Amino acid sequence: MLKIDNILLIKILFSLIEKNEKEAVILMAKALAFDINREVENEKIPGFVLLLDKYEDLIERARRQRSLGGLIMTSFGIEYDEETIWIDFINDLRKVLLIVASRERPYRLFKLTKGINRRNIEIDIISKNQIFKYLKERGIEDENALNIIYEESKGYPMLLKAMIDEYLTRGKVEPLFKEGQLNKVEEVYNRILAHLNAKMQKLIKVAALPIFFDNEILSFAINEPISEFEFNRLLSLSAIRPYDEEKEFYSIHEIARNILIKSIDKSVLKHFCIRLSKILDRKYWRTKDVDFLINKLHVLMLYSEKAVFMALRDGILTLTFLGDYEGAIRLANSLSFKSRDLEAIRKFKYASLFLNIGNIEIARTIISNLNALNKLERALIEAIFGKIESIVGNNEKAIKLFNEAINTLKEIRYYRNRPEILEIISNLY
Repeated sequence: MLKIDNILLIKILFSLIEKNEKEAVILMAKALAFDINREVENEKIPGFVLLLDKYEDLIERARRQRSLGGLIMTSFGIEYDEETIWIDFINDLRKVLLIVASRERPYRLFKLTKGINRRNIEIDIISKNQIFKYLKERGIEDENALNIIYEESKGYPMLLKAMIDEYLTRGKVEPLFKEGQLNKVEEVYNRILAHLNAKMQKLIKVAALPIFFDNEILSFAINEPISEFEFNRLLSLSAIRPYDEEKEFYSIHEIARNILIKSIDKSVLKHFCIRLSKILDRKYWRTKDVDFLINKLHVLMLYSEKAVFMALRDGILTLTFLGDYEGAIRLANSLSFKSRDLEAIRKFKYASLFLNIGNIEIARTIISNLNALNKLERALIEAIFGKIESIVGNNEKAIKLFNEAINTLKEIRYYRNRPEILEIISNLY
């Protein structure tokens, strides 16, 4: 049984992780595991129970950290997110009964925890009476609607809330034709969209494009003002959740986001993405908050990797010029490219940023993921190792590696990503 001071320590740990206090979080997790193990041994008790409740929230925050480049990088070149820290914490424990409560299966937890016997217990869906009570509290009294929502959703939260949205929007619900919970959610959202006026349809779809939004971002994107009533109508949808309450940013649940993006005509998608990128740029310059630039990259990724790469390159140059190396590092690590060449150059830039602040080991770790059999990637490896040799004072070796990188680049005749390769060569000189 845990003592109260250990329980308080766990609460402190969660608080620190949310503030992203870097290596202090990892060290505290290690210390907490040590203290708990010592308590077990000193009290000569058979073990203890550790409950991680609402683990799906932890998973979602960790995904957001990864998508926004908010990983915790240790001095050993290891990248952590919140979920990884807890997995390492669990691996350090002995004699523990771990109970994880989650709607979503914690696959990374299952995969990365060591030597733990696992038993999955499926908890029964909430009862019909509980669902009816919940629906009536939300203002649905119609017996037919109550039965349809129950029969279709069986309490699955995303579908249950979507059907409540449908009832509150259309004044009715109808049986669904599709099979599978996610397909049903999509069917419900399509019916909601069809019932809304053109402006509200546009507003909801555009809200799905950025990672987060506020009234100003959306109003610029659709190029018309959004009234307080219209914005509050958007926020009333169950898929909308607070992203940053202090800054009054909101986001759309990932499942709904994907459904809504699919419904946007490709001929107008690029237009909205460009409008969003402009307002996110403006908000960055107004606030110097790198999250706006990261948001911009994810928006542009919806229609063009090349546009994203150019924005990434410009963003890194801007941030380094302003001396914000931490922001530049977050930006460079905020996404990855499907194009092998673009991804290789992104890693080159990412590694170069760490060299600029004197962290050779992390740069070496990043660049080691490239494949020397690919000529472009080999040139980038040679260039980074040339920079490393230059930093440690081995100038002759550095010059040799720089020349090898240039010769390798000449072999491919700059026929792909020519501006980026020329930029690399100029950096070498």
